[in-house]
Amino acid sequence: MKKKFIAGMVSLFLTFIPGTVLSQLSPPFRPLQPPTTTSEATQTQKYTSEQYKFSFDYPKGWKVQEQQGAVNVNEPQNLAWVTMCRITQNIDPQTYLQNVESQLKQQWQNYIVTSRSEVKINSIDALRVEGEATSQGKVWVFTLLVLHQNNQAKLMVGSGIVKEQYPNFSPVMEKIFNSITLADTGQTTTPRQTQQPQTTRQTGDGSEGIKILRNLARGANPPPLPQMTPPSNWVHVGHPTIFMLKLIRPPDWKEEVMQDPSGYYGGLKIISPDGEANLYIYYSVVFGTVTLNDGIIEGIHLLTGSYPQVDIVVEDELHKFVSAMWPGADARFIAFRHEGKVGVVLCMIFPMSGGQATQVHLKGCIGPADKFDNLTKEVFLKVFGWVGAGGYVTPAPRG
Repeated sequence: MKKKFIAGMVSLFLTFIPGTVLSQLSPPFRPLQPPTTTSEATQTQKYTSEQYKFSFDYPKGWKVQEQQGAVNVNEPQNLAWVTMCRITQNIDPQTYLQNVESQLKQQWQNYIVTSRSEVKINSIDALRVEGEATSQGKVWVFTLLVLHQNNQAKLMVGSGIVKEQYPNFSPVMEKIFNSITLADTGQTTTPRQTQQPQTTRQTGDGSEGIKILRNLARGANPPPLPQMTPPSNWVHVGHPTIFMLKLIRPPDWKEEVMQDPSGYYGGLKIISPDGEANLYIYYSVVFGTVTLNDGIIEGIHLLTGSYPQVDIVVEDELHKFVSAMWPGADARFIAFRHEGKVGVVLCMIFPMSGGQATQVHLKGCIGPADKFDNLTKEVFLKVFGWVGAGGYVTPAPRG
């Protein structure tokens, strides 16, 4: 992007917005269904997830759906809901709960904790948090549970009840909680070292990783929370002058600050130990009009260090996703292949000052094609998920 950058207080406008990271811990939004009768609420049936190895009882008439690594249980009128996610990574329960709450505070409004406790559910230790929060214009009473064994988090449970209905549905929720059982309580946890990205040896062509990141950019089919939560030993990285620009990286990856001498625009990049993979987030403001094509070209350059001809395999126009929030904004997601590697770039542009300037947000990642799927699951997804909604940011006000 060979244009003169505006020196201004851009950093004040670079505020991350929450998105789909915790959508499975959010109240459902569907048309009202016929109400649950008293007899249905007192009758229960058992649900067992063969894939994720846990079971629980739930009221007759409530809807159960298993998808994307989570089991969702919804009351027919959407007055109450429960989501359960099996935790497969190595992480202690306190750290996991802190990560969950940190992200929920961004996604939910007026987040207030009313109690914290340590409980047992069918002889399994659990951390319990209760409180209130606002979502979709309603006040919900929520409960968070992290079941754990040997100081390893095993199962995440989140629930919500519309505050006015709490006296009616609280006993029902307690019955669901108290019925939870884990099928593999005797299993030991894989040592932490095997969770590091560089130890993975599975192969693929990168197609699965592209699909995951494409869905993340579109806000579709978000992965379950456990897959989005970084391990507790990852390192936090902050930009020296753009205070809202932050990333998180595996301990064996290195970081690189991208910065103009003015200090008002730049980015952060993390690089794998072998130098074959990297991920960045970059923000700038330029004089005049910048097109999505301009942004994509610069985004590829930031990944590859040159301006090569690449084979674009996916190209999504995301105008309808961003223009509803920011009139005049536009976005595009691309995935490409080049010299044995797979890369993705998301470019978002925001006109400013009546078209006299353009704010540009770029993010991207790249890695060897045969490792890209696992890099996505073990690093890229966790980093983009940690910053919120895959790195989306709030644009600067337009003058």
